[in-house]
Amino acid sequence: MKSFAAILSLVAAASAIDLYAFNNYNCGGTWGRCANINPNVCCVGSGFSVQAKGIPIGWHITLHGRSGGGCNGGGATNTNQGQSHVCVNGGFYTGSFYTFNGKKRAAGAAPESECQRPDVLGFADGTEYDLTSLTDDEIDALLPSAFNATSLADAPEELKLLQIK
Repeated sequence: MKSFAAILSLVAAASAIDLYAFNNYNCGGTWGRCANINPNVCCVGSGFSVQAKGIPIGWHITLHGRSGGGCNGGGATNTNQGQSHVCVNGGFYTGSFYTFNGKKRAAGAAPESECQRPDVLGFADGTEYDLTSLTDDEIDALLPSAFNATSLADAPEELKLLQIK
């Protein structure tokens, strides 16, 4: 069983599941993305909905949206039912993470220490910004005003320097 868990963790590391936090319900609008995130790693980012994308076909995961600061506190969950994406609506979330269905870890248990900040910010119009060069404090200062923007014209000046597409 230990070899299966080791293989599963290698497969998970090689597969690109991305977690998103959106400024609108129903996983739409401006978003922050934590790319290539592993299971049980918290994507710290606030939004009214969260989504996992790029789930390999046949995988069954549960996406957890948390509302107590990062991946703490209560929240909501949704399963992907074997689909390549899953969305969690119905609250204001401060973090998200995913777990594999059927694992022995307590259902809904928050990640214990690992956290990741969004590495890309995107608008519904397709414009994207690279956040990897920013410190946590710079991201905290920039994201609230950036989440209120819907296009390049509305973006804060500091963000425009980080545009990648």
